[in-house]
Amino acid sequence: CARPDLGSFLADARRQSLRVTLHSGDTLDAVERFAMAHGFEAWHGAQNPLEKLETLKVAQSKGQTTLMFGDGINDSVALTGADVSVRFAGASDIAQSASDVVLTRPDITLVTQLIRFSRATRALIAQNLAFATLYNIVTVPLALAGFLTLAIAALLTSSSSIIVLANGFRLRWQG
Repeated sequence: CARPDLGSFLADARRQSLRVTLHSGDTLDAVERFAMAHGFEAWHGAQNPLEKLETLKVAQSKGQTTLMFGDGINDSVALTGADVSVRFAGASDIAQSASDVVLTRPDITLVTQLIRFSRATRALIAQNLAFATLYNIVTVPLALAGFLTLAIAALLTSSSSIIVLANGFRLRWQG
């Protein structure tokens, strides 16, 4: 049975250039029919928990970052082996304890929103580090050489912190 939000999730994943692979313990024929009907580009059926984990390890050995979404006991091994693991709040206790992220609403499109937000956060951190480095390269030598008064140095330090915080609020303002 397909989730009603599966099509939106797969479309958003494609827009973000994410490779989505379906891993299932169901029969190969059933998984293939489901995957083809719903637009999956890659799938694996009849997988036991260790085979799911091995598939993730192969992807990781190729330098790929893996995200595993699962909700059952049979997903717990792969959840622990993925770079990032996600589950719904109603998942089994074992899947809950093995997951990095818990989605509190039953909406799989939250996964692609999470990835988009994570990428924006990483870019913001890089911007803040670049700004702080540039700030220190310019102001520390000036202060050490005595070209800045204590009041000016304190003002510049406060303003740089405010700029970094304001930059961080952009994530919230962008939605």
